Formats: sequence, C-alpha cells, structure tokens
Amino acid sequence: MKPQQSFARALVPFIAIAIAAISPLSAQTASLSGTVRDSSDRPLANAEVLFRDGKNSTRSDDSGKFVLTRIQPGTHSIVVRMVGYESFAADIKFTASQKVEADFLLNQYSAKLSKVTIKATKPEFMSPRLAEFEERRLSHGAGRFFTAEVFEKAQGSLLTDIFLGRIPGLRRVNLPHTSLRPLAGRPISKYNCFIQIVVNGIMVYKADPGLPPTANSNAGDSFYDIDLLTTANVIGAEYYSPSATPPRYNATGASPCGTLLIWTKD
Repeated sequence: MKPQQSFARALVPFIAIAIAAISPLSAQTASLSGTVRDSSDRPLANAEVLFRDGKNSTRSDDSGKFVLTRIQPGTHSIVVRMVGYESFAADIKFTASQKVEADFLLNQYSAKLSKVTIKATKPEFMSPRLAEFEERRLSHGAGRFFTAEVFEKAQGSLLTDIFLGRIPGLRRVNLPHTSLRPLAGRPISKYNCFIQIVVNGIMVYKADPGLPPTANSNAGDSFYDIDLLTTANVIGAEYYSPSATPPRYNATGASPCGTLLIWTKD
C-alpha cells in the first residue's frame, strides 16, 4: 500500500480547506465535511450546504458540523446559506476518493430597510347636522332612514317622488289656489293628514293635530315645499310615525301622520 499523501492547509476568503490523504482502497466518490460558523466563530446550526446544481445538499447540526458524501470527481460549485446571513459560494475540485474538510464563515446579513413614508389618512368629514341622524340610524331606531347614497342615485328627481315610493301610505295632495302638492298620509275622517317637516333640525312645517287643513282650505301658503331642495344637496332623511317621533320633535304633539326630517349639506 502506498504511504498516505498529506496536503498543507490552504486558506481562501471565508473558507479553509484541508485535503485528506487518498487511499486506493477507498470508494471512488469524494466527500466534503466541516463546520459552518458566523463572524464571531459561533457554530451555526441548520445552515444549508449544497451543490449549486442541486444534486447534493445537507444541513449543519447543532454544533455547526456537516458532511456531504457521494461526490463525483470534478470541480463543483458549493453554496452555503442560512436565513439572516450572506450566502457564500466557492468552486472546489474533487478527485476520486478524496476527503475534503472545509470550514465556512458566514457574515450576518445587514439589510437596509427601504424608506417607508407614512401618510395620515384624512378622516372623512361628517356634517355635525348628520351626527344625530347617524346615531339614530346605527341604533336601529323605529324610523325609516335614507342615506346620502339614495339621493346620489336619484340625482335630478324630486324629493317627494323619492319618498313616495319608499314610505308606505304616503301620498301627494293637490291643494287649490297653489301649485304645492304637500305629502300626506291616509286621510283622517274628512281631513287630509299632512306630515310635519323638519329641515336641519328646524321645524319648517308643524301640522296641527287638532285641526289638520282640509283639501278645500286655502292653507297652502303655510306649507314648506321640500321639492325646492335639490337631491344633490341632501345628505340624509328619516321618517317617523307619530308614536316613534324623537321627543325633540314631538314636544307639542307630532302630526297624526308622522314627521319627516331632512338633512342637507348647507
């Protein structure tokens, strides 16, 4: 048997390679073993050592040691990598039956964080007039609520037309001596039952529950024409029956047919 041949330990950047003796009796494939450490010489566990072509790979154990076997003779590109560290690659030449020892040194990865710009989102403006509307709507009160979306979709329509199709029993009344056609509910006896109108919290028409105007009266001048308001300017509305009318608008007794509250942008 030939005497063993020894090779001096050679240093290359971040890798130290020691080539063991070749035994003519050993297998024809080569092997690679060693340790993976960080810049402070601390062993790194679970570091991946692999051939760049993906044909052979392993991971380091808790002490940072690894072993790759069944390496075919030739020059192979070895890659060592681990999460949080810069990858290292080197080309190593293997001959038949050769055992190569290599210590790999990985530098901790210091990633530069991208500049992050934080912009404060401007809160959506809510008109103070609409605050009590939203409070009642979100509390699932007994009224019928119409949000701004309803009026946006009905751009160009008359307000009376919007409410007529959505409030049961509501109708439009023709009055003599005036072009006004105020909203009313089901008639009470021989009287029309007009609803009272509140705009932006202000009572603009208060129906007298004791003496509702008759269809033949000349009381049209006292009515508030809600069709003078444009749908583009209305941001909410709510309708209540007499028993469900909020106390603030029912202090002296609501109309027998209910109350319509309208909220506008200005």
